[in-house]
Amino acid sequence: MLPAKPLAMLMSYQMWRALARKRPLILIALIFLLEIAVYLVLTRPLETLVRSLAGYAWVVGVLAP
Repeated sequence: MLPAKPLAMLMSYQMWRALARKRPLILIALIFLLEIAVYLVLTRPLETLVRSLAGYAWVVGVLAP
């Protein structure tokens, strides 16, 4: 069994590796969602867009603080 310090180093390295693999996928997904948002804002009148998203406004209120 490994002592505490090398075990902690191994665990932190493995967590860093797992996150490093997921970062490109997260960035691609965020860019895709940003492009969809820009498309919706530019192609729909603002009033129609706001009315369609009004049901989800509570999510912003919960996550913002």
